[in-house]
Amino acid sequence: MVEYYHERLLISEAPLNYLKSRGLYHEEAISRFHIGFADRTLGLRLPDKNRKEGAEKRLRLSRLGIMRDSGHEHFTGSVTLPILTVDGCVGEIYGRKITKGLT
Repeated sequence: MVEYYHERLLISEAPLNYLKSRGLYHEEAISRFHIGFADRTLGLRLPDKNRKEGAEKRLRLSRLGIMRDSGHEHFTGSVTLPILTVDGCVGEIYGRKITKGLT
């Protein structure tokens, strides 16, 4: 999921412009820290929720705080930054909303 958000950032003009406007755009940092963008397409990449595999994945993402109970992505419209543990695993994800009108 972190890699998916990272891939979305690399092809999305708005979040890249946001990072540039804040003086945070640096290709090496974006790559190294897996900075991403949640553009509300993650749910389209998951199996349907009426299938066992889809229901399990969505439940797991909901428990992690990635998906809301409504099925919408919690970080929609956000630049995302994974917070890594000392082992290099994703422990948390920070999201900064950059899209107006989203809560």
